[in-house]
Amino acid sequence: MLRYGLPLVPASLSQFILHFSDRFFLTRYATESELGLYSLAYRFGMLVSVFYGIVSMAWGPWAFRVGSLEDGTYHLQRATTLILFGFALVASGIILFARPTIHLMSAPRFWGAADYVPPLAIAYWFFVAQGPLSVGARLSNRTDALAGANMLSALLCLLLSGWLIPLYGAWGAAGVTLVSLSALAATSYMMSRRYRNIGLSPVVVSASLVLMLLSAILDVLLRPVGWWQLAGRIGTGALLVGVLLWQGQRHYSLPSVIAFWYRGKDEGIVARILRGA
Repeated sequence: MLRYGLPLVPASLSQFILHFSDRFFLTRYATESELGLYSLAYRFGMLVSVFYGIVSMAWGPWAFRVGSLEDGTYHLQRATTLILFGFALVASGIILFARPTIHLMSAPRFWGAADYVPPLAIAYWFFVAQGPLSVGARLSNRTDALAGANMLSALLCLLLSGWLIPLYGAWGAAGVTLVSLSALAATSYMMSRRYRNIGLSPVVVSASLVLMLLSAILDVLLRPVGWWQLAGRIGTGALLVGVLLWQGQRHYSLPSVIAFWYRGKDEGIVARILRGA
């Protein structure tokens, strides 16, 4: 138990640095206005991981259960694909609708916070991705590898923060968060695959990144926020989701996806979520 749990202590401390060290630098090198706008945008970006928190309560027990099966690697690979793709849709929705939400709920002096949401939402997609991408190390009881990935990413975060935030303020902080969390996902996967390689589809990763980047571009193009622009956001968002779901249906039929996510009363992920397991 100690061998599994002890390395998670430095990992947790490293994640604290990844999430909050940018505010330490911003209070010294940015204006109060920049800090306030960035803090508001950060709350929208973190919504990606908040939604993942619901899934992660069921993901952990399910992954350990399925990982011991003969075809466990296949099911873990499929679950990773669905999580990466699904939360790319979540991040894209946040990118597309954060600006109208901020305009609706805040005074004009806070509207600039919407500019920082796209890189932060994409950054937190990478943070979500490191969960399923590190499952190989967790199943092999090699949490020391995950601690190493977290500490390396935290060190990178501190070095980049000390360099970029004094030069670029809040934009520097957003860039540091994006680079640091993407580094966390990459190093977690590379270290985890040494112990158990569950496989990672480059097509899924590429499609997820393209979807989020297109959403960020549309957010820039559909300014200012008005009824026509809002209709454009809704329409283009629905179109992107429809096209990607159609592409996904070509590889994963709807009945197989439903069967996978709800594999009986005791072992299905959906069943675990519904009963709070």
